[in-house]
Formats: sequence, C-alpha cells, structure tokens
Amino acid sequence: MSKLFSIVFLIMSLVLNGQLTYEQPDSNLISRVNEQVEIASILINADVDFFQKALKNEENFSQLEIEVKDAKFLNVYFDELKLSQNSILKVYNENNQLEVVIQSNSNKNGGLYAIQPIKGSVLKFVFEGDQSNSKILIGEIGYFWKSFDEISSSGWCEVDINCSEGEEWKNQKNGVVRLLIKTNTSTVYCSGTLVNNTSRDCKPYILSADHCVDNVSPENLQQSLAYFNYENSSCGEDDATLNNFVLGMVLRASTSFYNGSDVLLLELQEEIPLEYNPYYNGWNKSNAIFSGGVCIHHPKGDVKKISTYTSNLTTADENGLTENAFWRVNWVETTNGHGVTEQGSSGSPIFNHEKLVVGVLSVGTSYCSRPEDSDYFGKISHPWDSQLDSNSRLDVWLDPTHTNEEFITGSYYPCNDTMVHYEPRDSMLVRLNPTQDRISLYIEQLISNSVEVFLYDTSGKLIFKKEEAPSNLTVIEFPTLNIRNGLYILHVYAGNKERTFKVTVVN
Repeated sequence: MSKLFSIVFLIMSLVLNGQLTYEQPDSNLISRVNEQVEIASILINADVDFFQKALKNEENFSQLEIEVKDAKFLNVYFDELKLSQNSILKVYNENNQLEVVIQSNSNKNGGLYAIQPIKGSVLKFVFEGDQSNSKILIGEIGYFWKSFDEISSSGWCEVDINCSEGEEWKNQKNGVVRLLIKTNTSTVYCSGTLVNNTSRDCKPYILSADHCVDNVSPENLQQSLAYFNYENSSCGEDDATLNNFVLGMVLRASTSFYNGSDVLLLELQEEIPLEYNPYYNGWNKSNAIFSGGVCIHHPKGDVKKISTYTSNLTTADENGLTENAFWRVNWVETTNGHGVTEQGSSGSPIFNHEKLVVGVLSVGTSYCSRPEDSDYFGKISHPWDSQLDSNSRLDVWLDPTHTNEEFITGSYYPCNDTMVHYEPRDSMLVRLNPTQDRISLYIEQLISNSVEVFLYDTSGKLIFKKEEAPSNLTVIEFPTLNIRNGLYILHVYAGNKERTFKVTVVN
C-alpha cells in the first residue's frame, strides 16, 4: 500500500510582461519520492490572479504564459474559474497549438477546475471576452518530470490488453480507467473500473482502492481525472492516446486497509461521453470460490495491461490483513508474458471466470523478477452491508433499490434515453452522437446478423451506406463535412430489427 510523503519546496518565479517562469522542483527530492510511491506530478503553489498578471493587449483580450523549466508535461488547477457569458479561455502548448478551449458553461459552478496535462514546459493562456464579470485564479501548477503519456513505463513482463490474452475481455476492458488523483502536494496514479448498479441507471460509479485517496480532500477529488480507453490499438503497437477523460469525482463509500478491505467507491461528477464506449462492469458480491480470471490495470500509469490467473481465488489469512476481507491471487505465464501488478495498478478490478468484478487491488508482492509471488485484492463482499457506518457500505450505492441481487451483469448502456428505466440488452439500443464533423452511432445488440446503416436526403437519394460485422457494441461513424446542411433520414438495420431517425446536419 502506498504512503504519500509530505513535500515542501520553494519555487522561484519571474514575472515579466505576462510571463511567469518557475524553476523545476529539486530533482533529488523527486527521485527520493519516486522510489516510494508512483507519483505522476508534483504541485507548485502558484496563487496567480490571471487578470493581474496577464498582458492586456486590447480591451477584451488578455494573455499569460507560464513556464516551468525542464517540465515534460504541465497542467494547472484553478481555485476559481468563472467566465462571463460568451467569454472564452484558450490554452496553447509551447508550439502555439491549441490544446484546451474553456467556455462560460464549461465550469457551471464557477469554482474549482482543472485542465488535463499538456506536453511541454510552457502553457499559453489567452482570454477573450468581458473581464469585469470573469474571475480566473490559478492555485497550483502540476509539474511532470516524466512523460504523462509514456508508453511501456511498466515492467518488461506485462501483457498488453490487446494481445491475445485480452481477446475474451473486450467489453470489460472498456470499463477500466486510469485515475490521476490530486493530493495536497502531488498527483498519483491508480486504476479503477466503472461498475453497474441494480437500478441500471448509468450512474458513473468507479470502484478503486481506498489507499488511493490517502491525504485527499473532497476539493482534491473535484480536480482529479479519470481516463478511459488508454490502450494500444493492437498487440505490439505503441499508439495509445489520452483524449478520453472526465474531470471531477466525489467519494461515496470507502473502507480502509486497516480493519477493512481497502475498497473505494467514487462517482464521477460529469456524464461520460458516449463516444468513450463506457462499459459498466458487472459484479458478484458473494464470497464463493472463483476459478480463473484476470486483472485489467494501468501499472505505473502505463497503457492498459492484463494479468491472468487459472487457480482458485483463496481467502488470505496473512498477518496484517483483515479477516475474510481479501482475496489472494497468483498469476500465470501466458503467450505474451507473465502479467503482474505494480504501483499504479492499485484499485484495479479482478474479474472471475464469469467476467464479474469480485475485488480491487490493495497490496501486492509480485513483480517481473518474482512473478510467482502473491497479490491481494480487497473483496467487495466484505464492505457490502456488514459495516455499521453507511459511508463504508457498497450496497447503499450499488443496490439502491434493495433487490438483494447477488450479482449483476455488465452493460454498455444499462439505461435508456431518460436515464430512468432499464432496457434489456437483447433489444436494439441505438445512440446518436452528433459532433461538429461527424455522426456516430452506438448500437448495443446481441444479434448474429450484420448491422447496416443508410443515410438518405429528403428526396430519397442515398448519401451514405455502411455495413458492420455483429458484436455486443457496434460503433459506426460517417463524416458530415462534405454533406450539405439540412434534414436527413437515417435507417439502421440489425437482424430483424429496424430504427429510423431524423438527423439535422449543420456544418
């Protein structure tokens, strides 16, 4: 279990013509800290009032440049971000490429906010709009001394999720997330998984490990990030990107490592975009013996990996572990390696042979040089309803309707458009996601036939046609930039089922 260390350091800054320059934190300090925990970044106290430090070029145009010497990546945490109506804040990288656009409705409460890490040692902020009714206070700067998107940062024995070992786990992997948790002095990597609940209402609950939020306040969680789909496209490829993330989360339930099972339940504060293909993993809360399964995780914050076990999970009885609260697991060698767990894997789900979550990673002794050593996962059965404190119980959130279901299956879209009723997975559920340059269809179905999509204009002329092989989730995209503005008719055929939509294209 990781222990975070209090970090105290002085940062010198230079202010000149809308520029703030900071020296990097002490490299020896970073090295010492990094030996103990998987820290992603160290926070620099900035306490910057944007409009006081920014260079004002014209009445409604201000700019500020922030540099931290030798940084590989940078991000900022706002103590307050309130933009007047129709105002905009743009963030550029050191090569003057636009990375982030923040609008007046991006942060509706006007309080805490954060942006994702951006490559380079310089961030350039440009404000356009009414200053008088806007407020931008930068509290801290996240200094990354190593790449935030570094692929292959984990051990040499780890197995990529899209190698053959992950072939049977293509749905489950889409629920596993890489967490960037903010503490008072740093950010840390952990893993977690999106989980379903008995109301099937698409509540974005994330299971992880309680020790991931040591020294973490509710305000810190509001500025933490969950990354979806950080994985290579195929086995052996190093092409993962970090474009899919959700900002902000709140703590719902937790049970500590001591006298508990080190289980944590978070709820994301924002709806997960459909284009992320989020899969709400199912779970089994029983204490039954499970034979064979996998762990899907982000070791060292690396791209998604998979570790495999083939023997029965056993209840751990080691000293220091709460009685009947942990699973013991030993990994096996597979075709492409011998998956283990590492720092950053904490909180990752362990799946049983039925592809249901039964625990989250707490502590481990396995590593590439000793892959046969055991790892320990906190049981979700332990804090289910046995804790006296309702803040420690999972059933309050994952079984809100008191169905007493022992297990539930996973699903891509367990709710319908009204976010109220459960729609069975054997029906054709189609979601449209129009963007500025394309229309994306998300089709959940269990039909053996192929899926066909036709787009017609109002005169009946065929504009677009595409056919996809069947799967539990079919994603079909087609561009709209070369399509004239106007009304179109979209037909979707899957087996003996058909759906028709009216689509308005506005470029």
